[in-house]
Amino acid sequence: MKILILNVLLIGSMIHFNLFAIERKSWDSYNNPFLFPDVQTTSFELLPKSGATTWVPWAGYHWPGQKGGIALRWKEGKRAPFNQLKSYEQIQLLSENEIDRLSPAEKLDLLFGDYNYSVTKWVLKNNPYNSVKWAGICEGTALASMHLNQPEKIRMRNQYNQIIPLNVSDLKAYASWYMARMNKERLYFIGLRCNKRFNDPCTDVNPGAFHVVLGNLIGLKKKTFLMDDTKGAAVWNYPIYSYKSKVLKRSWINNGIERLQIETKVVFGGSVLPHDNKIDSKRFMRQRIFQYNLDLDYQGNIIGGNWLSQRHPDFLWYRPFSGFKGKYSFLNDLY
Repeated sequence: MKILILNVLLIGSMIHFNLFAIERKSWDSYNNPFLFPDVQTTSFELLPKSGATTWVPWAGYHWPGQKGGIALRWKEGKRAPFNQLKSYEQIQLLSENEIDRLSPAEKLDLLFGDYNYSVTKWVLKNNPYNSVKWAGICEGTALASMHLNQPEKIRMRNQYNQIIPLNVSDLKAYASWYMARMNKERLYFIGLRCNKRFNDPCTDVNPGAFHVVLGNLIGLKKKTFLMDDTKGAAVWNYPIYSYKSKVLKRSWINNGIERLQIETKVVFGGSVLPHDNKIDSKRFMRQRIFQYNLDLDYQGNIIGGNWLSQRHPDFLWYRPFSGFKGKYSFLNDLY
């Protein structure tokens, strides 16, 4: 009798262990890939195993708040001084090279003929010295880089006939700032932001949804989207340029579910310090290799999965852009 009871307990333990081992992670309402536009299919076989966008996103700077955001005089490595901004008369005495050393925000105010420096003061006020170290406008930079051509440096005149030289990073800063603060078009979002420390367990975006969006948008449509590359509290947004997936292993679990072990290399737009002239953005691209399981139903449709690699995306998102509005509309001609 004792032997029989022991066998039952052992069998029960084995069943419990096996059920745990084959547990599958279907996506929830926050991870439904059809929340994204242009998602047409979840069929694993219909989704290309590799792809690249027709658009090459440019590399940009995230304009960290600690350094003053776009009010950083990056050629001098210091923030614009809130109470010592240059008057109209002082600007008149500056050479073009001296004006070029001002921050993007100061130059934008000069373009508007605003010697009260409304933009610069707003940016400085909202980007204090004690800002979180990583915080900036990477979301705006990533979005601008996927929608706009890389600009060329240019010289412009304001209403007072003053020449304002604008280098490439000035123009990238304006696009990034506008996208982060003023572009209010519909937001498409998959996953939930993880606010935990880096090493805490965060499931983040479901890898099944991630694979479906990759295959539909980049594989089939050649269109990019954005990902937060880092799980945890910090957010680093980048546009995905290309991907390549391969199947490492196939197996069957329960109820006719097929499990695929996938390795996917993702290449995405990189970061770069401010610069004067156009750059070859492909030189600054980065890559990650993600491993995950995909679960397929009996028809071969992806229904979910779970991450195997420690590092993986936090969330995915996309926002359309139909042009600069209002007093910023002059920027439409510069990209």
